[in-house]
Amino acid sequence: LLGRKRRWNLELATTLLDVRRARGKQLFTAAYWTTGRSSRGEPKHRAYLRALDYYWKLLPNLDHAFRVDGTLHGAWAELRRLPLQGDFTAYEVVSDLRYHTLRAAPDAITWAHVGPGAARGLNRVAGRPARVHVSQPELLSEAQELLTWLWPKFRDRIAALRPRPVTLDYPRWELREVEHLACEFDKYERVRLGEGKPRA
Repeated sequence: LLGRKRRWNLELATTLLDVRRARGKQLFTAAYWTTGRSSRGEPKHRAYLRALDYYWKLLPNLDHAFRVDGTLHGAWAELRRLPLQGDFTAYEVVSDLRYHTLRAAPDAITWAHVGPGAARGLNRVAGRPARVHVSQPELLSEAQELLTWLWPKFRDRIAALRPRPVTLDYPRWELREVEHLACEFDKYERVRLGEGKPRA
């Protein structure tokens, strides 16, 4: 939405989704397994439409609102204070802002939000039971170690595979890549070990 001028009509959007819901049509999938913090006891789609309306009105000042201290972690903490923003959705927004407002974020290789899936993946890599609780600082430290170890190996492998001459360098990994890899590794292991079926 950043930088784009579009028309938003809360009443129309509410009517359209109300009708779709009344007809038994699906409004959400497992990919939108997000927080549902609403004290009104209203249908989920209405809570989300109200949140969208809030963000639409915030749009002119959105860029400034996420700058805070210029870090990914700072922007994530600010986002968590907004309506219907949980840990995961706030982190996804921050990851997108990494390519816009937060291009110069100084903590891109030192911070990521380690969610439940990534935590299980890091536990598996460390030889711990997948569901044992480990603090965010400890998980971040382990993710940083993995980044230091994995990035040179990946970079050298890419350099060996691509045809020469190639002058473009593969973008340097950030901690986000390790967090993502850990989450995907957990999904892979859950299926391989017969522990369950991933949602997505």
